[in-house]
Amino acid sequence: VIPAGVQTTITRDYGETAAEKANKLIQKLAFATGSVILLVGLALGRREAVIVGVAVILTLTATLFASWAWGFTLNRVSLFAL
Repeated sequence: VIPAGVQTTITRDYGETAAEKANKLIQKLAFATGSVILLVGLALGRREAVIVGVAVILTLTATLFASWAWGFTLNRVSLFAL
């Protein structure tokens, strides 16, 4: 594809930082979920917090499983949408 004698230089490689950014995003998602459960627990009670926690976790799990089952790739846009 590249003709002989042409020199190339890689100036950016976003693949190196992609895993780090995805992990940070997942950590923030877990923190946000925990915060919501805590606030619901403080405002409404323990039982309601458990219900919200289970609902959020099941929804995220079902979404990730459906993405995997249908062959969708997870990129940063997909993760931010969660």
